[in-house]
Amino acid sequence: MTRVAAVALLVVVAVAVFGGTAAARADPRHPHFATQASAAGLTGAEARALQHRVDRYLARLGGTQVGINRIDLAGGATLRLVVPGRGPAAPEVSPSGVIGPAPCRPHHFCVYAHEDYAGDRLDLYQCGVLHYLLFAGYGSYRNNQAPGTVPRYYSHDRLLSYSGIPGRVAARKQSWTFIEWVRPCG
Repeated sequence: MTRVAAVALLVVVAVAVFGGTAAARADPRHPHFATQASAAGLTGAEARALQHRVDRYLARLGGTQVGINRIDLAGGATLRLVVPGRGPAAPEVSPSGVIGPAPCRPHHFCVYAHEDYAGDRLDLYQCGVLHYLLFAGYGSYRNNQAPGTVPRYYSHDRLLSYSGIPGRVAARKQSWTFIEWVRPCG
């Protein structure tokens, strides 16, 4: 079987498993996302709902979808979306579809959409880059960067609002109301 035929067969199977045009729309360039969703045990409705959320983020922020719940953004950032039916944390879905915890990695600054490190997570890992903070209201963060590394928070007009606490600290509840941009370090 040729590679093209194998990919076409996988797309047909994905459409059959996930139903209708929504699944086909989600996978035309990346049929392996359907495989990940199936291996992760997502229903067709869950996979479509997750893809719809990914599509909304992509339209708003740009970036490249690199997994069923992961978007690589420009400037050293990754957005991890909560997998439907898997609790409030933003787990990692491996290429084989295995779902597991995705802690804030060393030398990263992680911003969560909700309090208590829950909800979609923006994972920042490149110093000197100003990142749009796409969450509003109350969320949380983990600063897992090197000791002494200070994140800086900026208002909607990109003026420095305040500097965070240096080093490895976390806040279970952080207001993002007046914060629209963050520079994790540098």
